Amino acid sequence: MDWRGTSYQKRTENLMKIVYDLSTASWTLTGYNPNYHLIEGSWEFPDPIIRFTEPVPAAVPGSVQGALKAAGVIPDWNIGRNALQAEWVENRDWSFMTKIPQAWCREGATAVLHCDGLDFIGVIKLDGEIVGAFSDGNLPHRFDLGEHLDAARDHILEIVFQAENLPRWLGQVGHTPQIRAQKTRFNYTWDWCPRLVQIGIWDRVRLEIVHGPRIEHFTCYATIASGADTGTIHFRGGIVGKESTNLRLRLKAEKTVVAEKSISGDALGPTFQIWSGFPVERWWPNRSGSPQRYSVGGGLFNKQGNLVDEFTKTVGFRSIEWRDCDGASPDADPWICVVNGTPIFLWGVNWVPTLPNYADESQERVRALLARYRDMGCNIVRLNGCGVLGKECFYDMCDEYGLMVWQDFTLSSSYIDNSPPDEPEVIRALVWQAESIIARRQHHPSLLLWCGGNELYKNRRDDRGRPKSVPATCADPMLRALQAAVERDDPSRRFLATTASGPLATAGLEELGTGKAWDVHGPWSIVGDAPTTRAYWESDDALFRSEVGFQGASSAELILRYAGDLAPLPVAKTNALYKTSAWWVDSQHFEAERGRPPQTIEEYVLWSQNRQAEWLLLAVESTRRRFPRCGGLLLWMGHDCFPCPINTSVIDFEGNPKKAAISLTTLMNRVTPDEIVGAEWTEAVGV
Repeated sequence: MDWRGTSYQKRTENLMKIVYDLSTASWTLTGYNPNYHLIEGSWEFPDPIIRFTEPVPAAVPGSVQGALKAAGVIPDWNIGRNALQAEWVENRDWSFMTKIPQAWCREGATAVLHCDGLDFIGVIKLDGEIVGAFSDGNLPHRFDLGEHLDAARDHILEIVFQAENLPRWLGQVGHTPQIRAQKTRFNYTWDWCPRLVQIGIWDRVRLEIVHGPRIEHFTCYATIASGADTGTIHFRGGIVGKESTNLRLRLKAEKTVVAEKSISGDALGPTFQIWSGFPVERWWPNRSGSPQRYSVGGGLFNKQGNLVDEFTKTVGFRSIEWRDCDGASPDADPWICVVNGTPIFLWGVNWVPTLPNYADESQERVRALLARYRDMGCNIVRLNGCGVLGKECFYDMCDEYGLMVWQDFTLSSSYIDNSPPDEPEVIRALVWQAESIIARRQHHPSLLLWCGGNELYKNRRDDRGRPKSVPATCADPMLRALQAAVERDDPSRRFLATTASGPLATAGLEELGTGKAWDVHGPWSIVGDAPTTRAYWESDDALFRSEVGFQGASSAELILRYAGDLAPLPVAKTNALYKTSAWWVDSQHFEAERGRPPQTIEEYVLWSQNRQAEWLLLAVESTRRRFPRCGGLLLWMGHDCFPCPINTSVIDFEGNPKKAAISLTTLMNRVTPDEIVGAEWTEAVGV
């Protein structure tokens, strides 16, 4: 935010906070047997610390696995079953090490190390001494290094990840109430990812050197009333430092200043303040209008009028309402999303990290996939509770592309027991985490709603004594506490206890037409046989479908490229090549139709992709045709993060569309397939 040309002209020599981006530093990675990094020498170990692996270059942000693969220490886990040869990594301690040069250190300054994402547990060491600890992969961490930095010399900084307390199992099948560790679950294995338990620095690391007062935090969100032409910004924050200060806020649309406001630094606090009355243009979802964005800049000035700290956040002005679906039962949840007074059919995908080692994912890879969904006509992506919070750049791109974000908090189902934890200390930890996530992401106009978690169910039995999953509600202590956090900290957005939600988690053919299918998941495959599947979609009365999928093979070229020494035939759950996503192998249907197994992988891929496209087109078109009796549909899932030979994704591991993606783009945009498969769609994505 440029403050020149005003009475409080910026003078860079007076800026009292210097931020060093540690991604530009030179880092090494060293492995140890657990706790060996703590040995400083004794009569038993007179030699230097015994390393398990010698230092290798490391990128920050970056994962341990990514650095080891680049150095040739472990093989490419995407090939064959090589992931098994990388599982030892999680059983070692790992030290990321770099130098803080003397030139960065200043006497009397506050030195703060900010780590936005550390996965998952460990300690911070400075010159060999522990100066801090961390244990939550979804929270940012802040370490005060001021009293430890000597301006007369260089210092060695280490971020050490420890194996001793790393959870052994957080994967897809287990017991949700027993989960305590706040670490990403999907890379312990899911039905679309092998076990690759990421360890590493997955988001920004920076060192702040501050003289005098500073902005400790600033959070805001923007609103505009339906039918209004002026906007409002709700903001709060904190300033550290005894010196009297003045905070100057500026709202800009590109280079045009829209409004300015000045407040005393002492007046900034934990209660939201209102800044309103300025004319703005609205932010619109993809295919409904332009996603107009604004920047809110803040400059902190001391009593001499010098700029000492500053920040910038992106905001957008849009009104969101939720209305009842036409014909819905009186007690049903509202599922028609009304943006800026216009009812919009929500069409999109469930998003997963682009890599299991998501610390290494590039912004280019994320942007390429989001652009694909924009081009498919999508207006929403959902971040599932078994995944991870999107980085700031992810939300920036969604703001730009008009893609609304459905954000789950970090709870997910476990098949055996899907109830949320209910111990007070666990609830406190999850609420603290949720408060942090809200504060960091709520300014983004793309953020549509918050959800307590994925498929949080109570186990029940139906009238016939059969097992039945019933979605949890805010009567559950955990979900009630998360709801309270959202209502207090982000009151303009909807909170959904879980998804699926309502009376039914899934809806079978016999349950359609009863008015009990509100927000349901599934189906993810054919329903019985082809005639039954067609009858299912013809009878559908669900108000929203937040997960619908159908399996389809990746291209034959991709399957062969990543097969390694494994044979692509037979296409069977017993074939080691298909073990990661064995749930989705459907060659039995091929054999039922053809009277024989596939004779080539190319024959199977053609049949599988045609079948996926046919059934997804039926599901999407029948759902969209019912709008506004139905509010929308989200595919499970959008893309692969691992080269699964077959899965429910419509975009493969290398970013290429399967036939279903091309067909759905044609349907939702009314264009021809030849217009879709062009340079933009076939642009290489870094793998």
